[in-house]
Amino acid sequence: MNTILSLKSTPVYTIENLTQYPLNPYREFVHYCATDVFSHLEHKVNMSLKDFKDLPKDKQKETLETIIGQFENVEIKYKPSTSHQRIFLEAEIFHKDIKIALVQFFTHMTYIDTSNQSELDEEYVACELNLTDFDGFDFMNLSRNDNILDFSKDDTDKDTLDMFAAHIYGVINFTEFVKVYKAKSLIIKNIDLFTAKLIKPYVSDIQNAYSPEHFLIGVLCGENIHKKTYPYDGYLEHIKEFAAAIKDKYGEQFKVENDQKANETNQD
Repeated sequence: MNTILSLKSTPVYTIENLTQYPLNPYREFVHYCATDVFSHLEHKVNMSLKDFKDLPKDKQKETLETIIGQFENVEIKYKPSTSHQRIFLEAEIFHKDIKIALVQFFTHMTYIDTSNQSELDEEYVACELNLTDFDGFDFMNLSRNDNILDFSKDDTDKDTLDMFAAHIYGVINFTEFVKVYKAKSLIIKNIDLFTAKLIKPYVSDIQNAYSPEHFLIGVLCGENIHKKTYPYDGYLEHIKEFAAAIKDKYGEQFKVENDQKANETNQD
């Protein structure tokens, strides 16, 4: 389970194409900001989106400027009029005079079901960090239309505005994230390499899956499915442990079958 990503203060991100992106860059970015950055913020406002919405307009701007002001070379410019009636504060964020984000604080209505009839409940506050002008994710050949983070899980969570600040820091210091992402990508390649070498010969099929906190090895042995999740630390030892368990249970059964299939393929 991704305990960090399940926090109510972390944003919702976009792409889910795990085939093309086994290491989802947005998911990894959110995890990086929520761990490496969030705990090291120098100034925290400890404010929920609902708290923010309840402030007078001048206090909203003052709070946002406090959040942005802790970072160097960052400027915020408010939109004189919002693009939608439910947006109560809208601004562009610049880093070294280059626009990196559009931030919108807005409300929408939630619904409850009573006596089989949907009724309006109450206003719910959300925040969208639109990064479609930001070029950082271009190194992954991602569409910039996906560069949107939605802070809308819980408008009463006191960490949300500070989590928003952590993601602003992550954007303006994006090269730090890229280093972390590339290091994790190398680990992923090694895991694929070692599982193919140590486990694949002894199973009918194998599939690895990756999350920010763990990796999963799943194998098919005849009609039996086995899977286990491990932390990245000590990944080679974990792979050896899994391989040993599979060999102990099934012996050489699938290795012989796989070797025969390989020989037949080579003869063709």
